[in-house]
Amino acid sequence: MIVQTAPEGAPRFVMRMSEHTALSDQFAEAFGKADFEPVEDEASRYIIANHDTGWADLDAEFRVDPNTGCPYNLSETPFELIMGTSSGSPDFNERHDPFSGLLSSMHSWGLYNGRYGLSDVVLLDKVAEQNVPAAEKNAGGRGSPAGAAQIHLAGGQGQCEQS
Repeated sequence: MIVQTAPEGAPRFVMRMSEHTALSDQFAEAFGKADFEPVEDEASRYIIANHDTGWADLDAEFRVDPNTGCPYNLSETPFELIMGTSSGSPDFNERHDPFSGLLSSMHSWGLYNGRYGLSDVVLLDKVAEQNVPAAEKNAGGRGSPAGAAQIHLAGGQGQCEQS
């Protein structure tokens, strides 16, 4: 999931990865026109609409970060949970078309490696810093600590309010 950052006590917008990919596809459909060509080839449009499909099962499990009481944000998801998403998305897309699978693999690799130099956030660095035994302990727990947060989802999107 993608969880918006917010000041303490303020609600956070929560979006499932399927909603993120649907929005990405809407952008691909709407933009391009005068400044650059729209994305029209079928394999590229497919990967845009499905680039994070490997997150579907994990999003459905609705794992809650015990530190925030909100669902795990993409970049805070424990390593042992996020690894399945990073192979699941390319595998799903490759079954459709090898080029879609390649683009999906590049998307996953870029996420872990600083977006090919365009970001100073390198998830592999965060993984190295994780306390793996604590992450394993927390990975099995679902739900939020009492009073930590209220999560309101409507159509998959929602807000997480810390109390």
